[in-house]
Amino acid sequence: MSKPMGSVSSETNEPLTPSKSVLQQVREIKEMETPRLLRLMRVGNILCSLLQIFAGITGIASIITFNFTAFFVSLYIVMFGVLFLMFECRIQRLDPSIRKNFGFLYSYKGRASFIFFIGFMDFGTDSGLGYIAGIIMCINAILNFYAMMRHPEFRYGNLSSSSDPTAGYTQAHQEAQKFIENNPKIALQATNYAFAQTAASPASYGSRS
Repeated sequence: MSKPMGSVSSETNEPLTPSKSVLQQVREIKEMETPRLLRLMRVGNILCSLLQIFAGITGIASIITFNFTAFFVSLYIVMFGVLFLMFECRIQRLDPSIRKNFGFLYSYKGRASFIFFIGFMDFGTDSGLGYIAGIIMCINAILNFYAMMRHPEFRYGNLSSSSDPTAGYTQAHQEAQKFIENNPKIALQATNYAFAQTAASPASYGSRS
């Protein structure tokens, strides 16, 4: 016996939650809890610094085409990417030297300006990955400035654009441990990928010989 049409519609017509647009997600930054916001800013900067390093390494290959400008720009991008990564990972042994020579990084506005600077440098690598890295870095800088202008903690709270972003930083290994505990699936996927690449490496070397 067939079911009434009304019963079918009651089972299948479930309310769907509309997906948020990019603009809505950006606006939610000002409503985000301060610890979560600062953690996301730090993680985003670490990922961007890694992207910088890879973009610079690919740009170094431009020496093959005798594009010396792109080659030297790529070298600087790698160095700035490594510097930014060490800054965000908060390596205690290197922190005094970084603070002495690159003190502008120890303010939210100085850090965001540095992100803009190396983002624009990416466009001089003359590579596809360099252009992608430059766009992502500039977007990251804009989001940093937006958080400083719109988040209540920066506007009315204890933070300002001149505050030290590393004041509440934990050590890199502690942050990594916390991330793994909160995202076990992502950590498992990364581990499996690393093992797969390691297993594939001997085979690729053997085929070359």
